[in-house]
Amino acid sequence: MVSLEVLQRMESRPLAALIPGHGAAAADPDRAVSRTRRYLSFLREKMGESAAELVPFDEAYKAVDWSGFADLPAFKEANRRNAYQVYLSMEAESLSE
Repeated sequence: MVSLEVLQRMESRPLAALIPGHGAAAADPDRAVSRTRRYLSFLREKMGESAAELVPFDEAYKAVDWSGFADLPAFKEANRRNAYQVYLSMEAESLSE
């Protein structure tokens, strides 16, 4: 998974092109990087809050309004899996603190 720091660095300069992992080449590479960074930040925020509060994943997932990202490539196919992976990662982080 691409780190948020890498995406932030990519946002700091204009991109000529971007070939994402899902879908066709980005028509607007700068916008694609920005949206991906916001999506990953959102995942970490929402799943991290739930993991820290020991909210079960299914309950946490259902409570989130995902509509702001529903038009991302492969969102329907990958979002729940992405959220679960982030939830587990955030759960591990919160337990190790």
